Amino acid sequence: MRDPAALLIQPAGEGYPTDYLLARLRHRRGNLASVRSSAGAIDEALGQLLQHGPAVTPLQARATMRREFRWVYLQMNRELRKAFAPLFLWFELRTVVICLRHLRAGEREQAAERLSDSLMGERLQRALASTAPPFAAAGPLAELAGADARQARELEGWYREHKGREYEQRLVALYLERSTRQRLHPALRDFFALTVDLKNLVAAAKQLRWGVFEPSPLIAGGKVSRERLEKALKQRDEAGLLGLLPRFPDQPAPQSVPEKLEHLLLAHLTRELRRHAADRLGAGFILAYLWECYLQSLNSALAHHAGTFGTDFLSGEQVP
Repeated sequence: MRDPAALLIQPAGEGYPTDYLLARLRHRRGNLASVRSSAGAIDEALGQLLQHGPAVTPLQARATMRREFRWVYLQMNRELRKAFAPLFLWFELRTVVICLRHLRAGEREQAAERLSDSLMGERLQRALASTAPPFAAAGPLAELAGADARQARELEGWYREHKGREYEQRLVALYLERSTRQRLHPALRDFFALTVDLKNLVAAAKQLRWGVFEPSPLIAGGKVSRERLEKALKQRDEAGLLGLLPRFPDQPAPQSVPEKLEHLLLAHLTRELRRHAADRLGAGFILAYLWECYLQSLNSALAHHAGTFGTDFLSGEQVP
């Protein structure tokens, strides 16, 4: 399997020393609303929303995040770019999925527009601008997912048959499993393991709540035992699932699976990443900064919808 960094753009030059980048990020981090006190940040967002309406659309919020990611990537030295390549590719995966939707609908121009400011390298971008089958074995998309020949054929078959949900879920699962198998910095390893847990726990909770049990396998590589999750699903055991949830500070022990489980797990992931950044040094701090940029994008997108669903929706959904 090739180095994930080979799938990203390859800037000329060596980048800047890590200490220089950290100093720049410490300054920029203070401007992110997501790192202020949670109550104050949400109250401020609600006040601005009531007075002026949503400041940006979800697309604009994501574009801002992508530009900031690109700036950070270009400042990094080669060692940091290589270390963070799996994370940058993870956030590019959403762009891949959206481009594939456009291509499947024959909307090549819209797919090309989505690649603006992308960190994906030329091989990946060509694959997302081509009329050729996207999941060809040994092609860049199969390489991105870490898919073997059989898995690539499976993805290609679902794509050809317009089974978008199937190949999108499988693409995400393969990428996460690939990432958790790599030798990563401890902070990045935690990020991917906790992301796997979030995906698995939310999927299991939905199946138990709705009584619809799907054969799709859970993702490997999380901290939560996949075997225990599968057992809870097989036995329709909500109590068994509750026992696998992390503790949520300032929340009473749940007696049933929380309705807003994904929100709680995102907050849990955020706390863990901020813990890695506590000493404000090295990869843990950089990861936390990038995550705060993502949260700001996410919360801005939620604010855009508050006009439809109300400010109570916003205060309950934003991740502090």
